[in-house]
Amino acid sequence: LGNSGHKPPCHSRPRVPSVWDRSPAAEDVHRTNSESVESFDGTVDILPKSHSSLDIEREKLGLAPLPNSGFYDNARSKYLHIMPTTLAFEYPRPFSANIHFVGPLLPLQTKSFVPPEWWHEIVEDKGEKKIAHVTQGTYATDSVNLIRPTIQALSSMTNLLLIVTTPDAETAFGDIELPANVRIATFIPHGELLKHVDVMITNGGYNGVLAALSVGVPMVCAGRTEDKADVSSRIAWAGAGIDLGTDSPSEVNIRDAVKKVLEEKTYKESAWKVKASFEEHRSDVEACDLLERLAREKGVVEG
Repeated sequence: LGNSGHKPPCHSRPRVPSVWDRSPAAEDVHRTNSESVESFDGTVDILPKSHSSLDIEREKLGLAPLPNSGFYDNARSKYLHIMPTTLAFEYPRPFSANIHFVGPLLPLQTKSFVPPEWWHEIVEDKGEKKIAHVTQGTYATDSVNLIRPTIQALSSMTNLLLIVTTPDAETAFGDIELPANVRIATFIPHGELLKHVDVMITNGGYNGVLAALSVGVPMVCAGRTEDKADVSSRIAWAGAGIDLGTDSPSEVNIRDAVKKVLEEKTYKESAWKVKASFEEHRSDVEACDLLERLAREKGVVEG
């Protein structure tokens, strides 16, 4: 299960942009570069701790340890690969028979959510204001890259309220005076927040992006580490937002992109098309059915 999906070999055409937003190679020199990037991407294990935990569970089941051939090889199965998205948010190309698109697997709604004291400003008292949300997720969280420049970029937009969520909210901004249109929280469940949001500024974390698209929120993306370049390029391809092509955008680029997404209806319309595609699926039921098929058939689970 994962978002890396099927990566055809480098000689296969047409092909998807490889990691770090490499576009399909039309010239030999670009093809060589793409080949090198894919080789690097497939042999560097970015999640060794998770592999160690998985090997412990595999041993309990009498299975051999995962091979050391790299994260993406271990994240793909020749028997069943569950994609938590739909073809509305994935490049069209031939897929292996074991790949199944089930729609996003979103977190369950929490009953323990306690709204911040300013919550009424985005619910009851929103008025004509637009609501923007900026997040760097929970992994690449250095606020210098995206959150701080976004705060400064949108500080003069008095008709907009910017909601910032970051794990270090209580300590990250003690050295600056926050603009009047900024509200900060350590965490707000996306299931509660995003239905009130008009545009999300994100570094392209896959789960947050899927959560935004599930309620039709267009995005401005600025991410290049991990899988974030791939995710950002898909947002641009789907028409559901703007990919700034960097993980350290300027204030001017952020402001211009946010204004464009808010002013041009096509971004919202495209995000709603992806949302409609997601709603055609019951992802939890489909994923469980596929896993049960795998347990019964003990072979390739074909679509």
